[in-house]
Amino acid sequence: MKRFVSSYGLAALIIGVTLFASSTLLSMKIYLSPVTSASATELDQAAEAEARQLYLLKSESTIRKMYSFGLSEAYYLERLDALKRRFSNNGYQVDFIDESHISRLPVNASLFAFDTMDMDNASLQAIKSFVRRGGSLLFNYHFAYHNEDRYRGDQAIREITGLIAARTTPHIRSKEALYLTSNVLSPLTSAIRPRGSKISIEIYDSLPLFTSASLEPDAIVTNWNVTSTLRLSGDDEGSKAISADESGVLWHGRYGKGKWIYTSLPSYSLYGSPDNPVQQEKLLIGLAEYSKQALTVQSYPYLDADKVVFVSEDTEFKFSSFAAFAELSNRYQVPVTAFLVAGLAEKHRDLLVAATEVPYIEFGSHSYTHKKIIGTGRENSLKETGGSKALVEAITGKTVKGFRPPREELDPELRQALKDSGYSYILEKRKDYLYPTIESGQEPLYTIPRSGTDDYLYMVNLNWDPDTILEKMIAETRLLSSVNGLYSMSIHTHLMAYKRNIDIVEKYFRFLAENPQLTAMSGGEIIDRVAAVRNVVYRIQPGKDSYRINISNQNPVQIKRLKFRAYWPAGRRLVSVRGVESRRVEYSHNERQGYTDVVIQGLEPADMVALVADFSE
Repeated sequence: MKRFVSSYGLAALIIGVTLFASSTLLSMKIYLSPVTSASATELDQAAEAEARQLYLLKSESTIRKMYSFGLSEAYYLERLDALKRRFSNNGYQVDFIDESHISRLPVNASLFAFDTMDMDNASLQAIKSFVRRGGSLLFNYHFAYHNEDRYRGDQAIREITGLIAARTTPHIRSKEALYLTSNVLSPLTSAIRPRGSKISIEIYDSLPLFTSASLEPDAIVTNWNVTSTLRLSGDDEGSKAISADESGVLWHGRYGKGKWIYTSLPSYSLYGSPDNPVQQEKLLIGLAEYSKQALTVQSYPYLDADKVVFVSEDTEFKFSSFAAFAELSNRYQVPVTAFLVAGLAEKHRDLLVAATEVPYIEFGSHSYTHKKIIGTGRENSLKETGGSKALVEAITGKTVKGFRPPREELDPELRQALKDSGYSYILEKRKDYLYPTIESGQEPLYTIPRSGTDDYLYMVNLNWDPDTILEKMIAETRLLSSVNGLYSMSIHTHLMAYKRNIDIVEKYFRFLAENPQLTAMSGGEIIDRVAAVRNVVYRIQPGKDSYRINISNQNPVQIKRLKFRAYWPAGRRLVSVRGVESRRVEYSHNERQGYTDVVIQGLEPADMVALVADFSE
């Protein structure tokens, strides 16, 4: 990585040239979210037409700037045409406009200003006025960095968004692929699942980086493993990591009555990938839908906890080390999951029975023998899965819900054996998403993603000292929780839970105790909450001065606390949320980002709740 300083001048002109002379490859793995909005049949034809209307800015001043660089306007226009085709193919009516028509846009219109590097002061004021009055603006990259012969820099972006250029480095560039991690709670990706997906992006332009004290980024730039931000190489051949709060590359917020979406990515990185063009379109359409939606509702991922940590142990070799792990769980009151090799558990029955007295331990299976399962036949697969489950349950008297495959092995036959044996979830190898997901359609088997660095890498491959390992674990926890992702730490009885290494676990548990905003949960607790969130259905009915939010609890059990976030429509401000039939409702507003967090206490099975959200202009 190269470090870029904040001085501009000629360097900025080079940035502008590379914007139009570059090409890229973007691939994603993201899917639709479970929030339902009002159907099109509830709108009249005029309102429906407006709901599908987008305006794409074709900037004459940007074209002139290209000419001044000696570039053809085709670089710019071909990208706009490509974007128009993608929106049109998904049912949107897209019209090109130039700067002179910005002031004539309807109050609630959506204006997309892609790659608009040059803009005169009058046009910039027209855009700002449009958003202030209630419009939606999607803009990107070096928006309005130039004003004809004058260099404006990030002034226009800063004035509309309030974002501040990152201090560590205002721009980043990489010859290798970049990786973005989306925020689990972001409304911009509410149409895609699984939440918190990693986005791999190959790019040849320097990306602007911003930070904010009051806004949450919708995506941050990370390494491939999603365990740290990028490290920037300096002239002294050393390196420095970008801080988590300086790594945002996708943002949204409010300006006046309107709302904006800003991304550091140039437009070419949002389409054209031969690897996964369908998912690229879903991202683009997700941005369009948010710009047009009257009200967007997004459930918090774990009901009664906001930021969750999952600590598990593969209890195998050096099985006796499990006693120290169990003692720490009890002392610091940290819920954990122990995946047991059943054959070894049977040999250490007394130790395991004693551990059942600790109320914070969930018992899972790590197979019967810890030997190869795949390819050994269904009878052996059932012994390793169902047989190990039955044995651990017989010893502990506790229900076994989770399975940790030995050697990270998993195939359709083993997955079927797990389903037939009654498991609820698996902890498999590292995934490129940060939220538990049903991967195969074979419900109810969830996959909890591995996100934290494995202790094998820490201790065997890297041979790090304990202080460095602890520092890395805490840094990963803070990074992933900042995007509402699940931090999953997996350790082994013969490594981190063995001898003096257990001190690392104790210090990490102490860190959790000192940071109550982080909630440790067992695997079963996590999956119960994820499944419950999935079975809550929201339907939005728009009105003149209010919106009715109908909530249906389709779970067979009570939900003690339901929390969701309602993102405001452009041009309006949510002022209150009231429950029908005297329901107890708590709410709080975030004016800068334009959302309201709503909490409902006590939803009974099959309960239907109606809330009224009152808005002002």
